[in-house]
Amino acid sequence: MIERAVFLKKAVNSFIQSNRRDLGDYILSSKEWDQAEILLSILMPFKLVSDHVEQTTRPGIERVFWSYETMFNQIDAIENKLKATDQRQDPWIKELIQSVDSMTSKLRNYYSKTHAAFVYADGVLLNP
Repeated sequence: MIERAVFLKKAVNSFIQSNRRDLGDYILSSKEWDQAEILLSILMPFKLVSDHVEQTTRPGIERVFWSYETMFNQIDAIENKLKATDQRQDPWIKELIQSVDSMTSKLRNYYSKTHAAFVYADGVLLNP
């Protein structure tokens, strides 16, 4: 839902402005829209990975490595972007950095449970 709101920002703002009496409390500031866009840029790649795995009737083992690799790369890109921003001292950015660190920790925990790395290559070779 957030992706639709961000992509339709003008329409959302226009709708809320036209119904100010009922929806005035829901008007977002420019900074809040920026925050929504940042959250979207963080969460969308993870949604895409989930959608990709769920598209098959039986996800194969060969998708596991690709999924982890994609998510780790995305987290690295997010961390670099957040730490390079001029706003990194803003309280919400600090919280976001802590949240991304928690995401990394959780993902590493799941990845550490994949002990047999050779299975991924075998899965790619054997997948019809």
